[in-house]
Amino acid sequence: MHSVEPRLALEGGPKAITEPLPFAGFGAELIGDEEERLVVDAIRGRKLCRITHPFADSYAHRFEEAIRRRTGAPFARSVSATLRRRTHGFFAPTI
Repeated sequence: MHSVEPRLALEGGPKAITEPLPFAGFGAELIGDEEERLVVDAIRGRKLCRITHPFADSYAHRFEEAIRRRTGAPFARSVSATLRRRTHGFFAPTI
C-alpha cells in the first residue's frame, strides 16, 4: 500500500489561502526622516555599489550584512537588474 502525497494548489491540490489577504500597504508609512537622509547620502556619496566604493562603506555591503545577521545565514548577496524597470532582491544561501 502506498500513501498519497498532498498536492500543491499549483498542481491541482487545495488552495492554501481561501480568503483574500488584507491589504498591508506598500510600506510608505515606514519611511521617515532617517530613510530619506540615508537615500540622499547614498546618492550624493555614490555609495550604492561595491565596485566604485570601498567594500565595507558601500550600501550594498551594509544591506547584505544586515540581511545575513537577520537571517542567520553565513553569506548574503544583493542583486539588481534593469530590464525596463529596476528590481532588487537578495539571497542568503545556507551553504
